[in-house]
Amino acid sequence: MLKRVALAAVTAAVTAALVTSTPAMADTHGERAEKAARGLVAPVQGANDWACKPRDGGRPVIFVHGATGVPGVPADPGPFAELTRKLTEDGHCVFALNHNWFLSMYHAAPNYDDPALDLTVRVAPSTTQLDVFVRGVQHATGADKVHVIAHSLGAPITRSYLKGSGNAARVDDVISLGGPNHGIDANSSPLTLIGCVPLLPACPEILKLDGGRFLGYVNDPEARPGVSYTSIGINEEAWAGNPFVAGESTANVFIGPAAIAGKTDDIFADPNHRYLVEGPHAPRRVCEAEPVTHQQEPANPHVQTMVLAALRASGPLPDDVVPC
Repeated sequence: MLKRVALAAVTAAVTAALVTSTPAMADTHGERAEKAARGLVAPVQGANDWACKPRDGGRPVIFVHGATGVPGVPADPGPFAELTRKLTEDGHCVFALNHNWFLSMYHAAPNYDDPALDLTVRVAPSTTQLDVFVRGVQHATGADKVHVIAHSLGAPITRSYLKGSGNAARVDDVISLGGPNHGIDANSSPLTLIGCVPLLPACPEILKLDGGRFLGYVNDPEARPGVSYTSIGINEEAWAGNPFVAGESTANVFIGPAAIAGKTDDIFADPNHRYLVEGPHAPRRVCEAEPVTHQQEPANPHVQTMVLAALRASGPLPDDVVPC
């Protein structure tokens, strides 16, 4: 009987220790993630207020930039400044990640038990840094999920991050602005569209020089359950490759004219771009006469209108939104 009592006491003590230690461990990971995230911010005016709390229980927004002239440094954070102001006025907390875009885009989970996480993550691949940044923003704001607005190469980086265990449950919306979600055709578009140098590890992955292995990884499936996707594309991005995402809870939108300088034919009539008029990637066309460039896409007022509408909706961008 004494042995049974002693065993029961030990079992109860161990159980109590586990119950009390689990939240502490989670807090430790969150504190380390937030500390590391604070060292990974991009200099976007109005963003990265770590004391910010989303209005009415909303969710914070994270910007993920694309490829730039200097790896890991946004070439021009200006296009995000006005969008940041509008998002802030709408009650969102906005954070901007400065990531190492030039490394491989396959997701690799960070070691949250690393006491020097804030130092080691600074040289980690972009998806690992995004993993830490999302968790750090969640810890700072107390949010259950975040929204991600990804520009250009930031879109496949974000979608690769979502392949990580449990990561899709941390993200509500992914808004892709000109994302090469199905790779870049280097023969149809200059590499300056994304600033890619083939010698950098991420570039063969997005230029399909690896035989399409990375794109097969990130697009199986294209959309993750529980995440809403709004993908916005323009003509020059469609010439480079399909910027849209197919699946449940997705919305694809084409903005701008059908023809651009140097390519006077209608891209929608091009037999190589049938996905623009039929199939699961076919986008809705808006603002057909409105010129917009790839680099300035986040600054375009009609794009911003659609971003705000998508974040206010319970799913992706509603069909009835008319931005212009």
